[in-house]
Parts: sequence; structure tokens; C-alpha cells
Amino acid sequence: MRLFAAASPAVSPSASAVVSPAASAAASPAASAAAAAPKPSSMPAFFNPGNSGGPVNDNMQDVYFWIFWVSVVVGVLVSVALIYGFIRFRRRSDDEEPEQVHGSNRLEVAWTVVPFIILMALFVLSANKMEFIRQAPAPGTGKAAIHVTVIAERFDWIYDYTGEHTAKGGDVRVLADSIPGEAAPVSILHVPVDTPIVLHIVSFDPLGSPGNPLCASDPTGPSDAAHRLKADIAQMQAKLKAGDADAVPDELQLATAISNQGCGVNHSFYIPSLAGQMNAIPGQVNYLWFQAREGMYYGQCTELCGEGHAIMLLAVKATSQADYDTWLMEQVTK
Repeated sequence: MRLFAAASPAVSPSASAVVSPAASAAASPAASAAAAAPKPSSMPAFFNPGNSGGPVNDNMQDVYFWIFWVSVVVGVLVSVALIYGFIRFRRRSDDEEPEQVHGSNRLEVAWTVVPFIILMALFVLSANKMEFIRQAPAPGTGKAAIHVTVIAERFDWIYDYTGEHTAKGGDVRVLADSIPGEAAPVSILHVPVDTPIVLHIVSFDPLGSPGNPLCASDPTGPSDAAHRLKADIAQMQAKLKAGDADAVPDELQLATAISNQGCGVNHSFYIPSLAGQMNAIPGQVNYLWFQAREGMYYGQCTELCGEGHAIMLLAVKATSQADYDTWLMEQVTK
């Protein structure tokens, strides 16, 4: 079973491409896209253990590189100083009184100022990177972001693509599927390369019998819980159309409605090669974004969520814009 594997070789392109309206609006000319494509981390492989798959992780690796190696240097210097002190000032016989040191202004200033400078330098580096790691690029600064509601349930991941609807009227949804070589079904999040992917992560669990769930994640379902979910979303849409200052944006309405039910247990979404981990918590919508270079990236739930925790696998498949459009059109026409 592959759990925290790094990026695999790029997936094969499809033979043809069909561009959906939403995807074509986000696409840019090939030349400009190539120019704007994020550059891989410049760190040597030895210093880049995560095999970074996108710019978010590139920035995380840069912070890791400096914090780790500065810590190593400081640890070595402190260890050498301790060993030197043990040997230089040791008692050489039972009757000998070791040399007594009663303080040194130079030493005290040095071991106060130098650690402070190191700490502030690492703080500035981390603070400079954190804004990019935490926040997706603002609209209009590049490719339009794709919003996906990530629904964590025991013991699976569901991906709901905001604004993309099937022929039956429901949202495009991706469930767990079998992959050759994997011991358990894997939920694959399909994305185009070099495009910001914004995830709205929620926890969900029916908390009832299969025929009579107390909560729902799909507003098109036949249950009473699904009808309540649909009504909650309708109220949010009405507030948005009325220009209410507190209205929930379209891309957040499904995630907000699911979280309002308060159903589920804690999970954690983690793809090591693309971004940090983010918890899925009942009654709360959490946010994560990434951008991927071409390839397949693996991860799993990292929050102990029950007896099926070990099989709660996930993957991100990043393909060219044309291949992604072809896949999306296949889902839309289902």
C-alpha cells in the first residue's frame, strides 16, 4: 500500500481535449502559461526530502531548509562547546579544585545577541513565506482558481467541484475508486497543472441508519436531511442575491451547509508533496490551497478517525489543461 509516496512520473495525456465553459475561462495562451509556470524548488534532492510538487510546497521546503540546517549548525556548535568545557575545565584529581569562572560580559552578550539575531532572521523568513502558503493568489493575478469542497467521511473522501454540474443537475463529484497496485480504493482529486486549487474542507457523517440519515452531504438526495441541506443552501443564495453583507459566497455555500449540520468526526487532509495538512472538523469549514506540477501525488488522512483510518487514502492527479478539460467533460455528461 502506498501512503506517503512522492510524485510519480507524469500521467499519460489523453488523445483529445474538450474544454468546458468554466475551464476555458481559466485557460491562458500556451506561451504565457509556460512563462508563468512555477519553478521547482532549487534545493538539491538531499535537502528536499518532500520531492516538492508545487509552489506552496516549494516555499515550505525553503523554510524547512533554513530552519533545519541552522538548527544543525547551532546544535553542533553547542555540543562542541560543551565537550570542550567538560575536558578543559574538568577536575584532574580528587584534591584539585577546578578553575572557577564567575561570569563574562562578552560571553553573556554573545549568547544573548547571537541567538536573538538567528531567531529574528528565521522569523522574518517564515513570515515572508507564510502569506503565500496560507493564501491563494488574488483573483485577476493569474489563472482563475478552481474551488473544490472536500467532504471527509468515515472512511472516504468526496470531492465536489463547485460550479460544475452533471447532466442530471447535481455537482460533479468524485468518489473513491480502485487503482491497480493499491490495497484499498483511493479518492483521486483531478486538477489541471499550474492552476490554484482552493479546498474547502468539511467533516460529514450521516449519524443514522442508511435509510434515515440525520445529516446529508448531497442536496440532490431524496432524504429529509438532503432536503434540509438544499433549503439551507437556498437561503444562502437568497441572501447573496439580496446583497447581504454577511452572505456566503457561492463557492462556500455547500461546505457551510454541510458544516452547519455538525455531523462527523475529525479527519485530516494531507498530500505531503503539495501542501501542509488541514483538519476536517465537524461544524467548521477549513481552507487549504495548492498548485501542482504534472504528476500523481499520494497522501492519506492523518487524524485517527476510527477503525477504517488506515484505508482513508487520497491522491491528486495533475494533468495538462486539455486533459483536465477532457476528464471534466466526461463527468459533466454523466
